Amino acid sequence: MKTPALSIVAALLLAGTAQAQTGMVQPIRPSSTEALNRHLSRLASNPRDIEALIGAGEAAIDLDDTRAAAGFFARADTLQPNNSRVKAGLGRVMLKTQNPAEALKLFDQATRLGYSEAALLSDRGLARDLTGDQAGAQRDYQAALKRTPDNSELIYRYAASLGISGQVEAADKVLQPLLYKSDRPAWRFRAFILAMNNRQDDARKIASQTMPGQLAAALTPYMQKMPYLTPAQKAAAVHFGHFPARVGTTIAAVTPTPASAAAVPAQPAAPAAVAT
Repeated sequence: MKTPALSIVAALLLAGTAQAQTGMVQPIRPSSTEALNRHLSRLASNPRDIEALIGAGEAAIDLDDTRAAAGFFARADTLQPNNSRVKAGLGRVMLKTQNPAEALKLFDQATRLGYSEAALLSDRGLARDLTGDQAGAQRDYQAALKRTPDNSELIYRYAASLGISGQVEAADKVLQPLLYKSDRPAWRFRAFILAMNNRQDDARKIASQTMPGQLAAALTPYMQKMPYLTPAQKAAAVHFGHFPARVGTTIAAVTPTPASAAAVPAQPAAPAAVAT
């Protein structure tokens, strides 16, 4: 349950990263709008057109219209319950609505029905992070980054997962290429990685340098709560701006994942500050 205060936190956390995150509002892309209109036109002629239903669902996801996407994929699933693209689409809808356990079930069904596992790695990794399976999430991110090493979305997610598992230095190395580009979302992720590992002074310093002063100050109390969240709660906070209504009073235990080589090129130590 989100209170108005938590909605503000979500806006702050998501600021500047909207184009990268599955659960965040993305700018409408003309190609997605055109695709949706094209599929809707086909559905007007034939409501049982399975390809049009799937295409409309995928376009709706791109446009962040989760409710519409769910409707299209549900209709498609009724017509073809063993269609791998339908299961993958339903899984992405579940991920967007913060139901990662159900998303994982659907992703598994999709791959068993022949859907490309490589195409699901990033979203499956996020779903695993949201269920507290950081080791599994990091395996997925690493595999995905081997295919697309410059994908900012993957870099953010992988670094956050490393941070959740207590690997702050490894997370820094993953973020370094973006930090050197003064990528503001990367700096924000770094701030929350530091905060969740109880390095509050460093986190506040970065927040003050990458956000307007009033917003950074408003966010500080929530950053102070990060160490007390469970791994799954930390993932929800970082990726969706969602904090639980009640937070524990003891610092949550961290389960380090096995060390592995960073999947993106390492650079010298990250700069200490970013231009405002």
